[in-house]
This record gives sequence, C-alpha cells and structure tokens, in this order.
Amino acid sequence: MQKIYKYIEISTATLGSRFAKQPFRIRAKECALAFVTLLDGLDVQLVYEDSQRYEELQAIVWDIFWKGISL
Repeated sequence: MQKIYKYIEISTATLGSRFAKQPFRIRAKECALAFVTLLDGLDVQLVYEDSQRYEELQAIVWDIFWKGISL
C-alpha cells in the first residue's frame, strides 16, 4: 500500500502543477485527484475489457471530466 500511496501522491502533485497553469472551475489539486481516480478506474477496466472497449470508455470519461472542470 505504501507504493500505491506514493504513486498517488506523486501523480497528484505532478498533475496539480499542470492543472494550476489554467483556470478551471475547481482547484488544481481537486482536478488532479479526480483525474488520478479516473485513471485508476480506467486501469481496472483495462483488466476486464479488451483494448477497443477501453479506448471507447476512455473517450467517454475524458469528455465528461473535461466538461466538468472547464469554466
């Protein structure tokens, strides 16, 4: 679990600094946490679905995520 928490911490910090460069509807750290959670869910789907279905799901959730954080 330590490695997982470290991964989430580093990913959130890295993405948070990227999200901080643009104005969004929610804070940069919240955007980063939501994105890391989204990727985690997609990774699980990759285990259970084929790559084509994964790509479809990725496009859907990215669109919803982006519209959700955009001003």
